[in-house]
Amino acid sequence: MHNWFECKISYDKQLENGQQKKVTESYLVDALSFTEAEARIIENIKPYISGEFSVADIKRAKLSEIFFNKNGDRYFRAKVYFITLDEKNGQEKKTPSNMLVQACDIKEALKVIEKGMEGTMADYTIGSLTETGIMDIFPYDADKAEKPKQEPDLLDGIYEDPLYDQAKDLLAHHTTVSPSLLQRTYSIGYNRANRLLDALEQQGIVGPFNGASPRRVLINEEHE
Repeated sequence: MHNWFECKISYDKQLENGQQKKVTESYLVDALSFTEAEARIIENIKPYISGEFSVADIKRAKLSEIFFNKNGDRYFRAKVYFITLDEKNGQEKKTPSNMLVQACDIKEALKVIEKGMEGTMADYTIGSLTETGIMDIFPYDADKAEKPKQEPDLLDGIYEDPLYDQAKDLLAHHTTVSPSLLQRTYSIGYNRANRLLDALEQQGIVGPFNGASPRRVLINEEHE
């Protein structure tokens, strides 16, 4: 099951006339959490942007389906209504569902979604179909995402990372924490540092993901 996040990247883009302009572009990534979404979008965008860039925003993308089309270079958002019959009063009931379609234009998008919906048992109607500003989509790649043995997966069990207790003690002397602090202190990778922060968040030790800003250390606030 996919878990999509819409990430906005800000950077200085060089125009055809040689001038630079600050732009913000939207991308979709498949991730388990906000923290992983940030790590994945940074990893995937780095090869395409030569200068500095920042993650301006991350939010969940409520999509029930994405229809990919290798010939398409744009992404269209479709609002599809599934039609069912209310057995009590005999009236039709429409349940909305948001989908994304990859296509060259809106006509092709309509064909792609109709092709993708073939075999659907329920009746449906397409309420709207509009082009989005999404530049690209990065699905989850199980092979690339496989974690090495020295980078334990905190999501598979309860705090299996041996650095968890050390990280907790470290934060007793800080009011905020970022992945880079854990990276420098323990000489670990970016992904492992973020998984540690997710584990600490689950126990109420640090605050939730806050974009590019450091997380608050909550245990110290309780003693103030």
